[in-house]
Parts: sequence; structure tokens; C-alpha cells
Amino acid sequence: MDGEIRLINKALVDYTSRLPEVTLDAERIPAGDYVIDGELCVFGPDGRTVFKGSQIRCSTEDLAKQRLLRAKYPVVFMAFDIQQLDGRDTEDLPYELRKKLLHDLLLSQNQAIRYTPHFDEDKRGIFGRLIAAGEEGAIMKRHGSRYENRRSNSWLKVKKWDQERCLVVGYTPGEGKRAGRFGALILAKKGDDGRLLYVGKVGSGFNDQEITRIYDVLRRSHIDGAAFASRVNEPYQPVDVPLEVTVKYFEVTEQGVFRMPSLMKEFGRNMIHYDRTIVAKAPKQMSMKEMLDSVRTVGEDASVSQKWRGNGS
Repeated sequence: MDGEIRLINKALVDYTSRLPEVTLDAERIPAGDYVIDGELCVFGPDGRTVFKGSQIRCSTEDLAKQRLLRAKYPVVFMAFDIQQLDGRDTEDLPYELRKKLLHDLLLSQNQAIRYTPHFDEDKRGIFGRLIAAGEEGAIMKRHGSRYENRRSNSWLKVKKWDQERCLVVGYTPGEGKRAGRFGALILAKKGDDGRLLYVGKVGSGFNDQEITRIYDVLRRSHIDGAAFASRVNEPYQPVDVPLEVTVKYFEVTEQGVFRMPSLMKEFGRNMIHYDRTIVAKAPKQMSMKEMLDSVRTVGEDASVSQKWRGNGS
């Protein structure tokens, strides 16, 4: 480190100059060198995270614009783990010890860098309060687990999802292994006035057989013109086809677009509906108890903390 502060995301994008309030607080941390993991968040007046705010702050490279955005969207780095401290690799230390090291290190920090607490009791109650407050969900971590930089049976996300059955009205061209087929399906639903409204796209989660079958339907259903009155921000091929999919998503943006849409599964199968005359049974929203009970690999020997809605560092 040699006294140099760097704020980098997992894709190695450097945010250091874009987020001076975090950098300034980092310089005050009383350690020779350290690597801290956390989430960059913006909080609204009601205390909820504002995902749009963290997106704008992290994506804006113009320093003059950043000075204006700093007042509108002040960023907070919610620290939840520590990977290195004073020349020592801490990733193999037990989770509880790493959290204590992090807590003690950030004891004096209460502005742009904050410690993320964790709880060992009343996991269902905590999850319920987070969801009621409009947050994304929770992270469950097994006691004694080492630092993980990927999904595992020791670190699990528990989220609340909504779902909706959507019309397929177009597709984007495939690339790489999908070349010559579709990349993502363009999704729509009917508004109150009967017009189609763009709600997003979904491209992952399909197996090879589904990709082949869906594309065979799509390529024979091309139409001219656009499917929407609203604008889609990328080229796509409109289609008129009796095809629908049921997707799950976290929330709806101000533009009416699903955030983080993905295919719903029922009994292990993707919910793809090849005939609009078939009325699919709406997927049952998993209850809070079912969500937490499903995390059996972590079980009761775990801590739970908030899943922050922001930009990962």
C-alpha cells in the first residue's frame, strides 16, 4: 500500500478520484496497510438505500460533475469484511475474528466508512424488518468460515423477489456461444391503456435445448418496426409470437423496468410458456420462513447481516 489509498471494484475499476469522501475517511484509518471489503451505498432521507445514487456516483468520471453529485448523493462505504491488515493476510481467519478486527479498526469512523453489524439471534425477525423497510435482503455467513470471494455453502444471499409473467416481443442477437441465435429476450407487459410497455430483458438461465427451441420460434416470427412506443436502449429484432416467460425481479425502476430479472423455476424447470392461451399458475412467493429454512447448509450456526443495495468494491 505504501500510504496510497485506492478504491477498486471487483472488475478492477478505480473509483478513488470519483469518491473523495470515502478516500478521505480511509486515510484516517489507523493501520499501516489494509484491504477492506464492502458496498458503496447512498442513503435517502428515509434511511433506505438509493441504488440510482450509487450507480451515478460510481459511473461519473467527470470530476466537476462529481463535486455537484457529492452534495446530492453522498456515498457511504458499508464495510463488512477485512482481507489484509498490517501486512497480514486475514482471509483464513474465522469470520467472527475478522469482524472483530474490522470493528476495532473502524471504531472511530462514522462518516463515509461505516461498519456493517451482524446478528446471531432472531434471523427471521431481522430479515422481515429489512424487507418491510424496502431493502434487498440479507447475507447469512457460517460461524468460523474463511473469507469467500464467490458464492459458497458458507456465504448465502437471502433475497425477496417479486415475479411476473411477461410477453416476449423481441430478442437481441446472440454472441459467442450464442452466435446465430438469440442473446436475450425483450420483455413487455400491457399497460392500462392496452399498449405494450418495455419491462426489461432476460438472457441467462436457458439450457441449450431451450435456446434452440425458442430461437426456432423467434426466427419465424419477425415483424417490421418497433414493438414499443417507449425506447429500448439497444438494437433488437421485434417479433409477434405466442411466447411468454415468467421472471423474478427485485424491484421496478423509475422507468418501469425490472431490476435484476431472471427466469423463474417451478419444480426445477424454467417457466417458459410457448402458447399464450395457456394460463400459467402464478409462482408462489416464497415466505420469509421458507427462504431462511431453505438455507440449510448454513443452518442455525450463522450470523445474518443486511444485503446492501449499492455498488460492490
